[in-house]
Amino acid sequence: MQNFSEALGKNFERLLRWLYPGVLFLVLLHLSGQRDLIPADNVGLYSWPIVIGGITVGAAVYLIQMYIVTQFISFIVVLIRWDVNALVDNERPIGDCRFAKFVDRYARAIEARWRSSPQGTHSYLDYAWATYHAASITGWLALAFFCSRGPDSVLDKLGGWVVVVPSSLLLVGALWEYLQLSRVRRF
Repeated sequence: MQNFSEALGKNFERLLRWLYPGVLFLVLLHLSGQRDLIPADNVGLYSWPIVIGGITVGAAVYLIQMYIVTQFISFIVVLIRWDVNALVDNERPIGDCRFAKFVDRYARAIEARWRSSPQGTHSYLDYAWATYHAASITGWLALAFFCSRGPDSVLDKLGGWVVVVPSSLLLVGALWEYLQLSRVRRF
């Protein structure tokens, strides 16, 4: 039992990155009223194709997140010299703002905590980046399904503020997390 729990703990970030988007996609697909994509009759007969399709779509959603959304954010972050690897001759990013000092203090605290254990640093940062991806995917995928919702669907009955506000907050929180994590050095 100890080996299973250790393996689950080590691979939890992979589950967050690869399986969560597929499950989220299928749930939002159902809530948005796109019933013609998932047959309602004989669900037992169609369960394996739905599971395999969900895993495939989850991988595609994660790859879109990783190679389009995150790369766009990364381009902007490097352009404004915010990323720790973009600093040249110890130039300060965006002047001498309070936010930069706060984030640098956060980065130094993480580095000091995990300096004695490089494996701990990698595990922590892998999990932290996985939570960034999960928050970002949840935000933009919920907004995308809300914009393409069908009439009389659950998302249509909820109203805009119930979906748009939390999704936008998730996107802002994910951006905040990206800005913090991009300042932490790996050992």
